[in-house]
Amino acid sequence: METVPLAVAAAVRCPQLGFEAMLREVIACGGDTDTVAAIAGQIAGAGLGCAGLPQSLWAALPDDSLVRSVALRFTSAVV
Repeated sequence: METVPLAVAAAVRCPQLGFEAMLREVIACGGDTDTVAAIAGQIAGAGLGCAGLPQSLWAALPDDSLVRSVALRFTSAVV
């Protein structure tokens, strides 16, 4: 399987599956799972925005407030 097409196909399924389930599904495909999941997560996350990401993932970050701050600054700069 090709990395980018698989990642895009997985990200498109995010609204139906949910973010975490989408990542689990793409990882279960095997292959270069870290790269495919990273790309799919970035595409899906861009569509969901910070508020659309699961709180459990935010809570797992060592400094979620810093990550949120950087993400919001980046978003405001490019949108």
